[in-house]
Amino acid sequence: MLKALPWLTNLYVSRAMMSTSSTAAATTTTGPIHHNVQRMIESPTFDTWPFQPEDFNRRDESSDVSFYSQPRFVKHIDDECIASLSNVYSQLFHENDAVLDLCSSWISHFPTEPSLGNVVGVGMNEQELAANDRLDSYVVKDLNHEPLLPFEDESFDYVVNAVSVDYLSNPKEIFNEMWRVLKPNGVAVMSWSNRMFPTKVIDMWLRVSEEERVKIVQAYFLHNGAPFTNVHGYEMKTTGTDPLYVVVGEKSRKQDGGRDSSSL
Repeated sequence: MLKALPWLTNLYVSRAMMSTSSTAAATTTTGPIHHNVQRMIESPTFDTWPFQPEDFNRRDESSDVSFYSQPRFVKHIDDECIASLSNVYSQLFHENDAVLDLCSSWISHFPTEPSLGNVVGVGMNEQELAANDRLDSYVVKDLNHEPLLPFEDESFDYVVNAVSVDYLSNPKEIFNEMWRVLKPNGVAVMSWSNRMFPTKVIDMWLRVSEEERVKIVQAYFLHNGAPFTNVHGYEMKTTGTDPLYVVVGEKSRKQDGGRDSSSL
């Protein structure tokens, strides 16, 4: 029998409240994304990091380096979901923005416009990264083994992660690192659908609903120890089979008291 997740009862208001508010949320949005939004998803109600170490266990704890050693030149979401994600990026990116693409592969789903500045990928397979024509450079790195980003503070306007946040076994550390490498007013963008390698995603991802997954990622932003602000969760409109969920968080220009590392 699966062990109960003790924080789950505090994760969301109720599915009934989500259902009654979803129509209004589709037309009334907050945060940086306004177009093509199906609905917004409310933030979780707890005040501290609620997760336990076992929540980040995986069915297959063997080496990620071995698992990703062979390139997979396939799309992990359908074309309609890709188009929706590209539309999200087009609402956020500006000319000459520096972008860090975490858990990158052979395709980044970026729009053709605007023209970006420095685009760096961090991923597991060098052949995939080398084939990505949107990257100016890349780093091959296992972030689950060493959750540190090899970049200077305040290097990027955006940090994005497409369809891979569910594989992070050290999200608290990674979200702190994202905050560190973001420029003031920089934004982190996490996006995913419902496809996955089930043996490699974290345990709790398999045990909650799709709405609750949004709240998990919102909690990563809100309670990792770095002062992300303006955290918003969205379900985006798509015309295909795969859904698209997005959570964004901002590194505000000035935080009273600075970065809180007490809970790291």
